[in-house]
Amino acid sequence: MQRKSCPGRNVFGLTAPLRRVLWFGFAVFVAGAILVAGLNCGPKSTKTSRPGGYFEGMVVRVACSGEPVSRVISTFGRRWASNVAASVEVVPYGPATASQDDLPGDLWVIPPAEMPFWAAGNKLHVVPDSYTARSGAYAWEGILPLYRNKLLLWVEKAYALPLLGDAFLCFYRKDLFDDPQHQAAFKRKYKRDLAAPETWEQFTDIADYFQGQKRPGIDHLCPSLPPLPASDTELDREFYLLAAPIARRAVREDERQPVSDVELFSFHYDVDTGGVRIDTGGFVKALESLQKLQAYRPAETSAEPPLSFQSGEAVLCLASPSWITRFNENPRVRGKFGICRVPGSGYVCNYRFGDTEGIPGGNHVPYLGAGGWVAVVPRTNSQPDAAFALAAALSDVQTSCDVVIEPACGGGVFRREHLQGQLGWRTFGLGDARSTEHLVEILSDVALHPQVKDPVMRLRIPQERTHREALDVQIRLALGQGKSAVDAIKAAGQSWRKLDSGVDLKERISNYRVSLGLGR
Repeated sequence: MQRKSCPGRNVFGLTAPLRRVLWFGFAVFVAGAILVAGLNCGPKSTKTSRPGGYFEGMVVRVACSGEPVSRVISTFGRRWASNVAASVEVVPYGPATASQDDLPGDLWVIPPAEMPFWAAGNKLHVVPDSYTARSGAYAWEGILPLYRNKLLLWVEKAYALPLLGDAFLCFYRKDLFDDPQHQAAFKRKYKRDLAAPETWEQFTDIADYFQGQKRPGIDHLCPSLPPLPASDTELDREFYLLAAPIARRAVREDERQPVSDVELFSFHYDVDTGGVRIDTGGFVKALESLQKLQAYRPAETSAEPPLSFQSGEAVLCLASPSWITRFNENPRVRGKFGICRVPGSGYVCNYRFGDTEGIPGGNHVPYLGAGGWVAVVPRTNSQPDAAFALAAALSDVQTSCDVVIEPACGGGVFRREHLQGQLGWRTFGLGDARSTEHLVEILSDVALHPQVKDPVMRLRIPQERTHREALDVQIRLALGQGKSAVDAIKAAGQSWRKLDSGVDLKERISNYRVSLGLGR
């Protein structure tokens, strides 16, 4: 029996109106496909072709000031160069030229604190929006707030991409600390257990106890501490590591007592008046503490102070995680040292009145931005795209995770991913898993400072270098030639005021606020 068709339907059961809609949609689809095909057959823009086509044959010259950044560029830059058919050339420069004349090259690697000098002088390209965009491929939002909101910016514009973060630890001779005889003798003298120092006062007691004692495997008496650094930049860091917890009280995120922005953020300067604060009581106390520690150091300075810890002589040391592998190269200290965060202070100088207040448990204020490296592109580079692409490739999620666990690079974290999951921190050779976890905890605590909302930032105004030099001259006079801490700090303050006299007050206040990540 023949089956009858329903009126208004075809064999697929579709009504005539529905068939017309589908035919119209099909026609639109075909027309669109033809149009796209036509566009694809035309000449292609080089900027939309694969990166290798766009940068093919280009040479990116990168200005670097020695290790470890040269290693990062040479080793990890090759990946990018290979992928885009370009080449990367390292161009050395001396640190002394970083803030005086234009550096060589298409991409500059500089300390974060020096970036504002170049940005304020209109000598840098702004980072393209494609890298700073939310949810972009570069993952700008994954960069730690310290970098994303402060160290990479000047006047709310990003001028830099991170390359290596800052990391600093306190090392101590755990084998000596665990020795029962040392434990008993130390407790008799100082009325507390011999343990990793929580404060600079404890650090000083430990240095005092071990001063002039023999070390295992060494037949002569040894100073407790490494020598002072020959580098003014490293001396500057050491001074501020003491000054930060003495001159500023840590304010917890959950603290209910109101604290004014002036007290919260003023350190080198008053954020409201622009007045110099470097010669106030907290900085004098810090230099006096540094003078006390000088009694436990060798007389001469050193280009690499941690070498004395590596040799088995010093029992305490401040250094980057890059020294862990180097310490393990010597059997005298291999596996015999512990790590802890840089000490805080047992007291703080009151901001308003200058008198000292005891802080139970210690006052811990991170000092940030003192080390690390960022990449900037000078305006002398008329084709900045390749330089920015290289900087982004070195600091993207995947490559930066490889860089940060390279022991020679010092564990300088600057992305959240660096502190998450099983990244591979065992490459640092601390042995057991707990010690490795402790390393990551310290790095995370300093970089994120979740309990402290007023860490101290390294001075990063455009005139930072001249101010740093003026202070460091006085520090060396106090430590090496017996100048009193009061007179040295007073002289440093006078030098700063003289340097500032040529800059309009409003501009100075604005620059300092911008350097802290505050509004103008």
